Amino acid sequence: MGNIEKSESRTLDHAKCLFISGPTGRDELFLTLSKELETTNKIDSTFLSLAHGSEDYFAQNGVLRNKIFSVDFEKEYPSLNVEYLEAKEKEYGFKLLDMWHVAAIRKKRRRQFSSEKVLRILEYHLRSFEKILSSNQFDYAFIIGISEPRQVMIYKMLIAKGIPVLELVNARIPGRFTFDDALLSKWPMIFRKYEELKKVGLSDEARQKAMDFVSAFRDKPFKPDDSAPKKWNVKKVAKQLQYYAKVFSYRKRLPDLRQWIYTPFMDKALLHSSRFEMPVDGEKYVFFPLQTQPEASTSVKGKWFMDQIDLIEKISKSVPCGYKVYVKEHVWNYSRRPSDFHKKIKEFPNVRLISPKAKTIEVIKKSSLVFTITGTVGWEAVLLQKPVIVFGEVYYAHFDVVKRLFDLTQLPEATEELLDSEMNLDDVLVCVSSMIQGSYIGIAALPGDCQNRSLAPDNMKLIAKGVQKYVAALE
Repeated sequence: MGNIEKSESRTLDHAKCLFISGPTGRDELFLTLSKELETTNKIDSTFLSLAHGSEDYFAQNGVLRNKIFSVDFEKEYPSLNVEYLEAKEKEYGFKLLDMWHVAAIRKKRRRQFSSEKVLRILEYHLRSFEKILSSNQFDYAFIIGISEPRQVMIYKMLIAKGIPVLELVNARIPGRFTFDDALLSKWPMIFRKYEELKKVGLSDEARQKAMDFVSAFRDKPFKPDDSAPKKWNVKKVAKQLQYYAKVFSYRKRLPDLRQWIYTPFMDKALLHSSRFEMPVDGEKYVFFPLQTQPEASTSVKGKWFMDQIDLIEKISKSVPCGYKVYVKEHVWNYSRRPSDFHKKIKEFPNVRLISPKAKTIEVIKKSSLVFTITGTVGWEAVLLQKPVIVFGEVYYAHFDVVKRLFDLTQLPEATEELLDSEMNLDDVLVCVSSMIQGSYIGIAALPGDCQNRSLAPDNMKLIAKGVQKYVAALE
């Protein structure tokens, strides 16, 4: 189930831990967690900074400079050695240009870099990480929110070197988290529990707890901790501005202010345009929700299916003529799409471009089949017993009730097989119970995605306890 289980009798006590930090609150989260674990387990903390200015932040907060490493994103290695890079691709099991793609789509100017420049940047990253790992012996590495090539690179290097990776992940159940250890979204504790529960079944108590969760979701749908709508008031806005000022003090860079200025204006303008439709009562349809891009959920976890317009076209060719394809725009991304993106979608005759204002849960409930790359909508469909076809690497794709499709030539057959079917409730309850029993209490989300709730002192104690339990369970 990953690299950790190969080790025996592991413990956090006096462990040498590498915390891989970065933007969106990773610095603050891992500094706070490290201090908590230094108190409870006397760990020895080292920080790898992947954001401009992070090293100054750690130094200002008492971390010794010899415990801080920094790897600049666009720094280049002086002399390109392709043979060295090819050898390291084989050694660590990755493709360098595959990882670069994660970064290239985030900034237009990076797409203009020459092949040699890209490889020199990647060689600098690779040699820097090898130097850090060869000169230090780490017992564990912590990471959260994989979103760029350096994170993917160091993650796979750690696995190859047998250093356990503790990737904190939101368990998609409010107030709970778990871990990944192999960059596969097959969360070890949850799927260990899932295999166990499939064999022995649910106790009455476990079944009732799972049923209560499903019923609560159906009565009043809720989002995961890192996806819940942000509720702003004067106090929270003031606190956020204070945080931006603090970040600027050591990064010397302004945050992305589009969410405050450009995006709200464009969102309103598009919502009042004729671009989107609302669902039509009584119409039969399958559902494909658009995902945000650029985003790790597609560029890392769904990289072979990133062309969403191509997917929509294939889905539209796979459904019976009496069905529509509802493509719902994502509430966080619709004003950031390329200018002709929506136009291309609306050219397909059996496709409706659904407004982000439409209630996603209601669209799922009335659908005949749900398609998604890696979206949370797939998990929500499971909770509603709706059939799901998933294309990317996502946790719920490993449940037997979900259809994982690798070959798009099989899409028509899979669509016909699942259309208008219903998942067995007992099978769904096993999935839910494994998610509950294989996760831990606490909010392990990037502070920037949860209005800093994950940084609360009481929550940090819960995360530390979860880490301790997870490591103990793997002994």
